[in-house]
Amino acid sequence: MHFNPDFPCAYGEPPGSAVFRQFPEDFQVEEVLGYEPVGEGEHVYLHIIKRGENTAWIAKQIANLAGVQEMDVGYAGRKDRHAVTSQWFSVYLPPSKPEPDWQQLVNDNLKLLAVARHNRKLRRGEHQANRFVIRLRELTGADREVLQQRLETIRENGVPNYFGEQRFGREYNNLN
Repeated sequence: MHFNPDFPCAYGEPPGSAVFRQFPEDFQVEEVLGYEPVGEGEHVYLHIIKRGENTAWIAKQIANLAGVQEMDVGYAGRKDRHAVTSQWFSVYLPPSKPEPDWQQLVNDNLKLLAVARHNRKLRRGEHQANRFVIRLRELTGADREVLQQRLETIRENGVPNYFGEQRFGREYNNLN
C-alpha cells in the first residue's frame, strides 16, 4: 500500500518551518467534557492530566486499581502519548463497592484533577471538544508579517482536519 503524506496546503505553501513537538509540553490537549458529572450514580469520573502516557495504559491502571475489567473503564477519546493532555475517564463502580484511593494513580506523569460520580459510562466521542496549545520552536525562513497574516487567516477560517503521525503512526506504520 502506498500512502502519500504530502497533503495539499490550505492557504499556499508554508511561509517558514519550525520544530514541532520537541518536548511533550509543546503539544497540549485539553479535553472539554461539555457537561458536569451529576454527583451520583454507578460510574466514577476521573479528570486526569497525563504526560508521556497513552490513554489505554491509563485505563488499564484505573481498572487494576478499581478491581474491574478494562471494559468497565470508559473515555471519550485517545489522547496523544507524546504530549501533555487532560482527559476524563469513567469507571463502573457501584456505590456498594469500596472506592479505591484514586491518589494511588498519581505519579510524576499523572495528576488527578477531579473525582465525581455520574449516572452513565463515558463513551468515545462523547466530549464536546478538544482545545490545543501548540508550541513551535526554531522558526526559520518566515517573514514575521507574512506569518502573522497566515496565522490570522487560520484563526478566522480554521484548517483542514488532516491526521498525521498521531493517527497513522511514526513513518506511517499503523497502515500495515
